[in-house]
Amino acid sequence: METADAAPSLHRPGAIHVAGLASKAEAAQICAPRLAISINHVVFDNSLVPGVELLQSVPLRYLGGAYRPDGSLIDESRLFRQLAKGMDCATFPFPQLPEPHAELDQAVFGGSLFPHFGHLMVESTARAWWIFDNDATVPLVLQFQSTLTVVPDFAHRLFELSGMNVHVVAKDTTIRVGNLIIPEPALIERKQAHPKFLRFFDRIRDNVGAGGADAAYGTKLFVTRGKGVAQVFGEDIVATELQRQGYTLLDPTQTSLEDQVKAFAGATEIVGAIGSAMHGVVFASRAKRVAYLVRNAFASPTFPAIDQACGRHEAHYLYVGLTPLPQLGALGGPYLIDSERACGLLFDAGFLQVKAAPSPAAVIASRDAYMAEWARMANS
Repeated sequence: METADAAPSLHRPGAIHVAGLASKAEAAQICAPRLAISINHVVFDNSLVPGVELLQSVPLRYLGGAYRPDGSLIDESRLFRQLAKGMDCATFPFPQLPEPHAELDQAVFGGSLFPHFGHLMVESTARAWWIFDNDATVPLVLQFQSTLTVVPDFAHRLFELSGMNVHVVAKDTTIRVGNLIIPEPALIERKQAHPKFLRFFDRIRDNVGAGGADAAYGTKLFVTRGKGVAQVFGEDIVATELQRQGYTLLDPTQTSLEDQVKAFAGATEIVGAIGSAMHGVVFASRAKRVAYLVRNAFASPTFPAIDQACGRHEAHYLYVGLTPLPQLGALGGPYLIDSERACGLLFDAGFLQVKAAPSPAAVIASRDAYMAEWARMANS
């Protein structure tokens, strides 16, 4: 792993490069070793798994986890995260567990099922490795982590494509498990990942029949943020330049999960603004190089942890964020990137074969649009 202003063109699997406006501290965090050496599991008899009661979203505080017969919380079932300074998440024991409404002879504890796509991908799947490691058919028990009452369709589809037997525990319910297996999470957000984290996604890729270059997307992929998420202004300029040089655009908000898997699995070069959609690199078994356009001053260390678990592609973190005004909305944004710098760094790193020069008019228009959207959000 290394930090560089311009990455070398040779393919070096597992290498991480940082370029652009990143501070030395940020670059060091992105390049830090995050590959977990080993993971294990524990087994508990006659355990209770209640539905989650969400107390607070930011920072996350909730009642949940798995419990012994005496009602004490099993520490191994907590949600493990390494969050930013001043933030934490906390699992609290229930004052009184609801009476069991169902029983399972044996199950694997999967932790929380998040209704957010990114957290679903990296946290709700992190304990599933044990099932594939042992070729087991026992159900994976997940606790729905939301104030909502309906599990999103994309969550149903993700687990359906894995072929797993999933049991979701809703709020105000409890199940009793005769033999509960609690694997360590193969990924801990912002901290580390183990290669076994990929077992779940490898199975999905196999079940979808993905592997070679997909006819619809080819081998060069640009992943846009898509509709309905915090917009990145200037992204469209970069997308246009990439498309001129052979890249196909993937909008995950307008594409089925199966097609997303096929698009990532067939790509050898992938570029996208950092965010949940770029977790699709877990399917990218043929990727040689991946470029993340970082839209502000920092990137979650979860991304390089996944890169290191994959170990098959070079990762380029290109810090091109401008975003001069405070972020608004539950998921932040709007964002503004320096599209001229982004195109230059993509050329330096070999993603663009011809140095691009976005038109000044397009750059000015993107910045005006950013200001207009910020004003709209601020006044809404």
